[in-house]
Amino acid sequence: AAHSAINAIAYTSDGSTINVVCEHSLIELDAVALAIRCERTDPSSHCKDVRCMAASPNSALIVFGRESGALSILDANNLAVICEIDAHKYSINSIAFSSDGSRLASTSDDGTVSVWDVHSGSLIVKPCVGEWDRFSSVTFTLDGKSIIAGIWGVGVQLWDAENGKLIGRPWKVEGPVLFLACARGSDRIIAAVARGIEYKLFGPNEAVELPPSEARCYYLGTYPNGYREYRRADRTTVQVWDANTILTRQETAGHSDSVISVSFSPDGKRIVSGSGDRSVRVWDADTGRSLEMAEMRHSDSVCFVAFSPDGKHIASGGGDNIIRIWDAERGEPVQTLEGHTRWILCGAYSADGTRIVSGSLDNTLRLWDTQEWHQIGEPMTEHENWVDSVAFSPDGLLIASASADKTVRLWDGHTGEPVGEPLAGHTHVVLSVTFSPDGTLLASGSSDGTVRLWNMHSKCSLWDTHSKCSFGD
Repeated sequence: AAHSAINAIAYTSDGSTINVVCEHSLIELDAVALAIRCERTDPSSHCKDVRCMAASPNSALIVFGRESGALSILDANNLAVICEIDAHKYSINSIAFSSDGSRLASTSDDGTVSVWDVHSGSLIVKPCVGEWDRFSSVTFTLDGKSIIAGIWGVGVQLWDAENGKLIGRPWKVEGPVLFLACARGSDRIIAAVARGIEYKLFGPNEAVELPPSEARCYYLGTYPNGYREYRRADRTTVQVWDANTILTRQETAGHSDSVISVSFSPDGKRIVSGSGDRSVRVWDADTGRSLEMAEMRHSDSVCFVAFSPDGKHIASGGGDNIIRIWDAERGEPVQTLEGHTRWILCGAYSADGTRIVSGSLDNTLRLWDTQEWHQIGEPMTEHENWVDSVAFSPDGLLIASASADKTVRLWDGHTGEPVGEPLAGHTHVVLSVTFSPDGTLLASGSSDGTVRLWNMHSKCSLWDTHSKCSFGD
């Protein structure tokens, strides 16, 4: 109680001692009894402006990360400064030694992660950057080959500790990662993850006033213009991760946004995926690894992907209103099909691969010839709202479509002409349709919470998941 606020805290590598930095002192606590072993006053004010700290594996060095963005490497015995590093532009959030004590990783509000030589203070790896504005925590993997950093509001990202190259895409976590640490002698990573965060920014001359709360107040630091930002972390949980799992997931990761559509290749050996990150990726179905191919991208989200029946091509469509055809082995562009005026939400190949049908937010379906790469006939315009799902019958004679107008419609699979009346019964948006393998039945799913089964001979509904009727013949 006699001491000022605690600025930073860190264990020694053997876990026997806790180092605590106050404004004018460095205090050593017994890690078991929590009794003060030693308190050293800092006449040179080295303990001021400390944001975070770390002790070297042999406990000979202490490193302070400062509000100014500087790193101070001190002799742990006399607090003499061995090296000062002008490391970052903004406040340092986290620092960590490699297991051999030769390198130091640091993260900052400036949106970079850097690796330093402990003895010379020189930069080993140029600042690692991503698509994010700040990092909350950092640690080395057990073998020292990679850096793991926690990203505010995103999750966890890996970099190669030798060259600073990104490893995969971020592993998303439900909340900001406040702290990361590798357990010595095991393959486990410990993380503190917040489930809720509130923000508050104070001007240079504004009094800091935070409303009463049981939530932890996590101070982020002062910006060069004098503004101070606080983040209040609520419902913080401690999670233990398997480091090998993280590394595996990073190696197989590829998309940086939601995956909207997936499809197997005809031989079942590959998977194609389309994402909100505007990319199309192909994966090995056995290992889950992303295959090396030319970059396949749209200028907006990818809403549908499909392999051609012979496995040679991939069709994709989305928010740029274009269907793109790709070489399924190399990823190189083959053709584009244009005509829709709004997002393409769905698409499908006919069983013989000669046609593609697409459905769109423009309320239409379009039928495409894949031999000459042109549109067949006129747009199919009978739906009164957007088209969510399309499917060819196994024999290719019919096309079924599901729409936000609450109906399912049938079309001639060769001409695109409407067949019969709409199949009505759902009370809300119809999201999906699929034919049975023999083509005699059609199933539809809706946001009204029901699945309906339709007889393709009578065009009548056999049952839905809310019905009490048995299936029958």
